[in-house]
Amino acid sequence: GYFSVHVRRMRLVYAERQEALVDAIRRQLGGLMDVSPARAGMNVIGWLPSGSDDTTARRQIAEFGVLSFPVSFYFIDQPPRPGLLLGFCCTVAENIQPAVQKIARALGG
Repeated sequence: GYFSVHVRRMRLVYAERQEALVDAIRRQLGGLMDVSPARAGMNVIGWLPSGSDDTTARRQIAEFGVLSFPVSFYFIDQPPRPGLLLGFCCTVAENIQPAVQKIARALGG
């Protein structure tokens, strides 16, 4: 029964962190990144404007100490849009806002 309790608790924790990430991106990165909550998993995709280079965006963000993965890494052909895979499970909710501020600075927002 301990594992079931752990899973239920972590779903609540991860839901809180995802909500904090999505809200911060929507507030601070309007026009630079579009994001929707994920139904499952520990990541969301931050879609970049058409014509953006997600590998360049990843490098810019990494210079500010924020880890992300270009959506293009996961496609053989071109992805439908450029974007970044952003994780939310490995940080506490209080650190999400400062990380999104770094993303905004990195992307010129």
